[in-house]
Amino acid sequence: MRFYITGVLWLLLPLLCADPVCAQNRKLVLQVFQLGSRRPIKGVRLISGAGVKSNPTDSRGRTWILLDSGIGPGDPVSLNVAKQPDNEWVLVQPDDETVVVPSFRRGSNNPVKIRVARRGDPVLLINGIAITGITARIIRAIAPRAPDERITDDKRKIALLEQANAFGHQPEEVDRAIRSWGQRTKSQYAKGPHCLI
Repeated sequence: MRFYITGVLWLLLPLLCADPVCAQNRKLVLQVFQLGSRRPIKGVRLISGAGVKSNPTDSRGRTWILLDSGIGPGDPVSLNVAKQPDNEWVLVQPDDETVVVPSFRRGSNNPVKIRVARRGDPVLLINGIAITGITARIIRAIAPRAPDERITDDKRKIALLEQANAFGHQPEEVDRAIRSWGQRTKSQYAKGPHCLI
């Protein structure tokens, strides 16, 4: 009889873990900061590549997204700022719009840090993190998809225009900011990508 009960419990275990208590362990905890400061941002909603929206961030800049059961620590999750009528935040960091899921063991004590800025904010044109991120996005957009594909000036201009629009600036302003940052930075690693634009 005891073996029968143990067997039934093992069969019911997956059903028991489908409830919200176990689902709490599948949360990707995020903390949103304003670019150029350590100030957390309240009221920002994020959206995953799977279309799952977070609640607005709290006063500590924290929120969470519930992950699918197949996603766990070490897996990439794409993120972006959810469109909202009352604010125009843009995701600056991570520049590839992808985060890696940390260990679930530490829960809310292990948030993934996200940096945002207001669309059109002048800080986007002078902050190194923002300029490097915009440059990386342009490079990804113009990167050849086939071995015989060439990078054309038209492709560069289109990618620059798309990123300038996304961040709320004119293409000429973004181009100047990228070139200026490439000249000012002392890091050889940071200088390299700016030469490709």
